[in-house]
Amino acid sequence: MRVATALTIVAMAACSPAVESEPTEGSFQEDEPGTTRLTLEELPPMPGYPDSQNGKLVVVSDGDFSINKAWEAEAGFCEGGVLLELYAESDSSGTVIVLQHPDSDVIGEYAVVLADSVNPAERAARIGVQVFTGRAAFGLQAIMGSLEVTEVGDRISGRFTATLRELDGGVLTRYVGVFRNVRVNLLTEDYCRELYPEKEPQADPDSTTNRDSVSGLDKV
Repeated sequence: MRVATALTIVAMAACSPAVESEPTEGSFQEDEPGTTRLTLEELPPMPGYPDSQNGKLVVVSDGDFSINKAWEAEAGFCEGGVLLELYAESDSSGTVIVLQHPDSDVIGEYAVVLADSVNPAERAARIGVQVFTGRAAFGLQAIMGSLEVTEVGDRISGRFTATLRELDGGVLTRYVGVFRNVRVNLLTEDYCRELYPEKEPQADPDSTTNRDSVSGLDKV
């Protein structure tokens, strides 16, 4: 199953428990959470930033859930809008980051927040994650953190630290990532409307950057 967008899966996970699935080959460490649940106060400190890799999102974690992975990544922006999305997935697991930059200046720092905490007038980042362990799929979302974009143009680079919460069981984990020289494309108008339905950004109608399953992006 293709992730298509991690935030869609996270929205679905909020309504249902982890589901049993057939095993599939994966290329990253993925430990299912145990019965013990750490509180925010009990979580370990944020891990250090991993070494970056060209064109990839590289993540490490520490806490109730282990997610350590280097994904091929892509990014897209809404022309005339205030959103930029970074997307990375493989083996039915992945991460989506949606940046809101109302001042149109993408470079700089963003607070990582829950979707229902986003103020349209403020810079903010939303992060959704899906993890497929071979037996079950888990949806997580960032509840706090910070993100910095250091370069942007036809490619984007930056890094983030975040605390993730698994939506069904409340599992918490620290999550740290870096992305370097990820290609930036123009998103289609329909896709941008799904990202931010309150706005009507203009986009290139001939653009082919348009993913299939985006209905949950505005709900997470």
